[in-house]
Amino acid sequence: MRTLSMILRAVPLLLLVQAAVSFIAAPAHAVRPCGFGNDAPKTRPNPEAGPTVIRAGTFIFDLIEIDTMKQEFTLDYFVEAKWKDKRLGDMARKKGLLLCETPSSSVWRPGLFVVNGRENRALLPMVLYVHADGTVEAENRYIGTFAAQFDLSDFPLDDQTLPITFISTKYGPEDLSIVFEGTGAGKVFSEAAWDARLGRLEAGVYEMDLLKNTNEEKPVRLALFEYKIEVKRRIMYYVWKVFLPLCVIVFASWAIFWIDPTHIGVQTGIGTAMLLTIIAFLFSLERVLPKIDYLSRMDIFVYSSLVFVFLAFVQGIATCTIAARGKESLARRIDHWSRAIFPLAYAAAIAWFWMG
Repeated sequence: MRTLSMILRAVPLLLLVQAAVSFIAAPAHAVRPCGFGNDAPKTRPNPEAGPTVIRAGTFIFDLIEIDTMKQEFTLDYFVEAKWKDKRLGDMARKKGLLLCETPSSSVWRPGLFVVNGRENRALLPMVLYVHADGTVEAENRYIGTFAAQFDLSDFPLDDQTLPITFISTKYGPEDLSIVFEGTGAGKVFSEAAWDARLGRLEAGVYEMDLLKNTNEEKPVRLALFEYKIEVKRRIMYYVWKVFLPLCVIVFASWAIFWIDPTHIGVQTGIGTAMLLTIIAFLFSLERVLPKIDYLSRMDIFVYSSLVFVFLAFVQGIATCTIAARGKESLARRIDHWSRAIFPLAYAAAIAWFWMG
């Protein structure tokens, strides 16, 4: 009975604690529906005053993936846009609402869409928040895949620009003025092969000519703005997987220069083995190098290494032939010169790769 009495006395205290926790966890206020119905205006606010100012901001939660083969990248990002529509503010005040929410399809919107978007999935409800002073807020978090034109001429020492390009399908620059108020990003991204240079984010307002009607002689000018992320490829993966193995193969092929030219079997054996090794290595690079129809910086270095191995093989055959004709001293001098010429020439190729 004593235990039961203690439990009964503790029940009110437990209920009080639960209520307090629920109060703390609850939001400061619940946003009520605006309930505008069909009375909400769907035309641009105050068009006689000039262009409607859209104040936009964005935050990058995660750079999920960059696929250079598909020419696309995937982002987890947040976008916020604000503009003034006093008509909606007046309607909210008449209902006694300081803040309310309404479906985005029920009122006027700037009509923006992502030009280079391939897939864009909203993670939050598509609603607008209306303040009593007429401020309208549109905000949502998206996971989107976007097209990008990658120039891989400098691969793997390349920098790329990842754009998110928005355009209004309804209004031109004389109707909309879009201003970026803030950008930001998380500290760690899932994409491990690239570094995002967040200090160099670019944003601005642009104009683009787009034919809305093929019967019109002149294109219609539409409002467009672009948000850019500058990224740089991380190089160390390619250093360990491509650059250093290539250098080792080329260095090994120079063993020919230290073998007496009278030992033709040893020299041709080493030269042939190195040629087969580098050819097999080139086949293994199919999964590493991008499949493009022009030569990248890495492609040129790879083929240069192949040429050096082939030239070492040719040099070995030549010195063995010269020695077989009784000119052993000349063959040894050629080997001696090659010990300096080949490393110097390959060092120039390496310098070009890193600084060219």
